[in-house]
Amino acid sequence: MIELSWQPRFVREAVAVLAGSARHWTYISSRSVYARQDLPLASEAAEPHAPLDADEADALEYGPAKAACEALSVAALAGRLLRVRPGLIGGPGDPTGRSTYWVTRAALAPTRPMLAPKPAGAPTQIIDVRDLAAWLLAAGADGLTGAFNAVGPTMALADWIALSRLVGRHRSWIEWADPELLLASGVEQFAGDRSLPLWIAEPSLRCFFLRDGSAAERQGLRHRPRVQMLTDALVRAGAHQPAAPGPALTLEQEQGILQQLAAWREHGADKVPRAPRRETGQSRRALVSREDSPARAGSRRAPSGAAESSARSGRS
Repeated sequence: MIELSWQPRFVREAVAVLAGSARHWTYISSRSVYARQDLPLASEAAEPHAPLDADEADALEYGPAKAACEALSVAALAGRLLRVRPGLIGGPGDPTGRSTYWVTRAALAPTRPMLAPKPAGAPTQIIDVRDLAAWLLAAGADGLTGAFNAVGPTMALADWIALSRLVGRHRSWIEWADPELLLASGVEQFAGDRSLPLWIAEPSLRCFFLRDGSAAERQGLRHRPRVQMLTDALVRAGAHQPAAPGPALTLEQEQGILQQLAAWREHGADKVPRAPRRETGQSRRALVSREDSPARAGSRRAPSGAAESSARSGRS
């Protein structure tokens, strides 16, 4: 049995009917189950959210809802339960564009400059949906139990973009822009319309892509080469002629922002407008509403849990 729901009522009803007859149960949870996303290389022992005390959750309650679903599963299944906490799931056919934006952007306009967010060394962790699916099936067949983070290999954003440019045959230059300038230009973080995918400027989410996945790897999780993942994604997108880079900045928006940044630079730093400041809690909630809602994956209001939603639709 493999269960993916993030609504506590669904999980409660499922275990009530099926737990007694299931030999093994896999619950697909999320990295969003953890209360903090600013601790580098945190393991499965990190503190989770307090379980949501409600039958139904909205997008902003995604992490606590997943924690509640885990608790319900543990109570009903004890030693027969495997809890998998995926990170960002990507690969060919990713409808959110998070894992495919950079390679399709490179191929879409290989001779035009590319906008990228600083810091270049920011981490990324993307697990190929095919690798995750293969491991889930093998782990279930072997009766593996316990909690495991299922995240991709850690790679600096600069390296991910460089590999994407190689696969997409991008030949122009990159403009690495400061976060304040991007925010002032109206660029969104992580995913959705007018976003630079994989970019997270919110300090409380600085380790969103830096979680320890070694336990799952010791239990057989294997990752295909990143170049294969990106090549397959580009082929799926349109054999080096993608129509668009996905839900993100359009090419026209990107080039307009590059021109705007060049104009600001000519007038000096004192002329650069600053993005309006928000309280940390407000900023994090806004980002989570884009990234964590599986019900709205691929939209501006969909960040971390959208991965599991994509898995439900057959991709990530």
